[in-house]
Amino acid sequence: MTPDNRIVLVMFATAMMGTSPARGQGVESVRQGARVRVAADGERMTGTLAERGQDTLWVRLDHADAVRAVPLAGVQRLEVSREWRSNAGRGALAGFVVGAIPGVVSGATCDCGNRGAAVLLLGAFTGGIGAAIGAVLGATSHHDVWEVVPVAVTAASSHPTLGVTATLRLRLR
Repeated sequence: MTPDNRIVLVMFATAMMGTSPARGQGVESVRQGARVRVAADGERMTGTLAERGQDTLWVRLDHADAVRAVPLAGVQRLEVSREWRSNAGRGALAGFVVGAIPGVVSGATCDCGNRGAAVLLLGAFTGGIGAAIGAVLGATSHHDVWEVVPVAVTAASSHPTLGVTATLRLRLR
């Protein structure tokens, strides 16, 4: 086996280890009051976890006073918001791109001795102004950073299940 193949195998094994959730990161790790996003029975809802039972989640929906009971058996995907992040960086990047365009065009069409320098300086100047405006506007809005939570139903099931186990063996010389 070549050294390159060994590196690929080690990278693959490391990636595979990262795909399984650690203990304590299931539904039981989601605390009451946490912001959640649930996909269940073909419907998607976002809200706050009002209560968690053995086999049911009660979610207080955003923009409503209603609390919905969501059976864990019907949940296809559960995500919890781990962070509330500002959009200032995204706004600054978008503002720079949009702001640089007039400067680049002005520099490219000028009757000056060095068009390349004019394009660079005017593009950087107007892009900087756009980035500042974009950062200020982006800082006024925020977004959630979602983390997928594995859902395992603890209630007894009347349907038989098939368990599959995979084993990966690495042999490095």
